[in-house]
Amino acid sequence: MIRRLSLAALAMALVWSGQSAEAQPARASLLALPSGVEASNGAGARIRVEALTDSILRVRIAAGRDWPEDASWAVPPAVRHQHAPVQPLPDGFRTAALQVHLIPSTMSLTVTDAQGRELVSDAFDPVTISANGFSLKKLLRPGEHIYGLGDKTGNFDRRGESFVNWNTDAYGFQRDTDPIYKSIPFYIATGAEGGAYGLFLDNTWRSWFDFGHRDDVTIEIGAYSGPIDYYVIAGATVRDVVRRYTDLTGKAPLTLRRPDPKGVEVAA
Repeated sequence: MIRRLSLAALAMALVWSGQSAEAQPARASLLALPSGVEASNGAGARIRVEALTDSILRVRIAAGRDWPEDASWAVPPAVRHQHAPVQPLPDGFRTAALQVHLIPSTMSLTVTDAQGRELVSDAFDPVTISANGFSLKKLLRPGEHIYGLGDKTGNFDRRGESFVNWNTDAYGFQRDTDPIYKSIPFYIATGAEGGAYGLFLDNTWRSWFDFGHRDDVTIEIGAYSGPIDYYVIAGATVRDVVRRYTDLTGKAPLTLRRPDPKGVEVAA
C-alpha cells in the first residue's frame, strides 16, 4: 500500500514538474557575435546588429526562427558580408567609432558615437510586425533636420512631412503630389549631439516614411511586406554620411572627358 502511494505521488510530481516547465515563458536573450550581437525578445522575434565597418551597421529583424533570404538589389554581397572588429559590451558592442546598445525584450536599439553621444535611438514600441507589413520607430529630436528620399516634392527639409515610396508615372505633378517618379528609401538626419546619420531601408516593396508628421517626436518607417533589413550609417557630417552611403550602394561613374576643338578637355 505504501509503495503504491509512493509511486502515485512520484507520478503526480513528474506531471506537475512537466506542466511547470511548459508554463514557463521563453526568456529574452542576448548573444554576442564575432561582428555584432543577436537578441531574441522571448516571443519568437529576433534582431541582429552587425558592424560592416566602424561606422556602418546592418540591422536585420525576423518575426520567427528563420531569417529572410540574404539578398539585395542595392548592396553587393561582398559589401553585405564584410565585417569590422568589435568589442562586446554587456548590452551590445562597440567599434572604433560607435557604441551599440540593445534591449532584448523590446528589441530597442540605441547607437552613440565613441564618446557616448547619441546618434539614433528607437522610440517607444520600436518594432511592429503584422500580416499587413511592419513598422519601425526612431526618435526625432528637437533641432534635427531630415533630408533625402530621392525624387520627392515638398520641402528640402523633410521634417514634419510623410512620404510613400512607390515609383509612379505622375505626369503633371504638383508641389504636394506623392509618390512620383523615383523612390530611394534613404534619409539623412543631422542636428543630433553625436553628429549625423543615414538610414537605408533595403526593401523593394511599397514603403512609407513619416518624419514627425503624425507624431512630432517620432520617425516611423515601414513597408507592406518584404524583409526588415536596414543600415545605419554614421558620420560627423552629412558629407561623411553620403560618402559612406556610396561605399555601401555604389558610386556614380565619372563622366568621360573629350578634347574640344580648342584643345581644352571638357566633360562629355
